[in-house]
Amino acid sequence: MISLNIITLESILVSVPLLKQIYIDQLRLS
Repeated sequence: MISLNIITLESILVSVPLLKQIYIDQLRLS
């Protein structure tokens, strides 16, 4: 259970900057 939570947290931490970058790119295009 603990290891699964750690993996989930790491995935979120990795995906957040990616989502921010995508959002910024969308703002630049529009």
